[in-house]
Amino acid sequence: MSLSKKELTDINNENLDQLIQKERSYNIIQLKDKVFQNISLLNKDQRTAYNAIIFAVKYVFKCFFIDRSNKTDKTFLYNTLFISVKSYR
Repeated sequence: MSLSKKELTDINNENLDQLIQKERSYNIIQLKDKVFQNISLLNKDQRTAYNAIIFAVKYVFKCFFIDRSNKTDKTFLYNTLFISVKSYR
């Protein structure tokens, strides 16, 4: 027996709701501590980019594209930006 389109939609919505709840269930204090710790580890270029992007996210609502050659620690910058924005709840 196959599921109807409505049943599939209901299942997908329930899974989405659970995923959203999981993503929103974090300790803000721990997250802010991690942000503070990560910011202190950013190099000069990363810090410049971080400050510009966070300012834009908070006040200007701009989009950014970060493009650098390999081994420039973009992932660390991305993760720091992500947890920073996530901690604004």
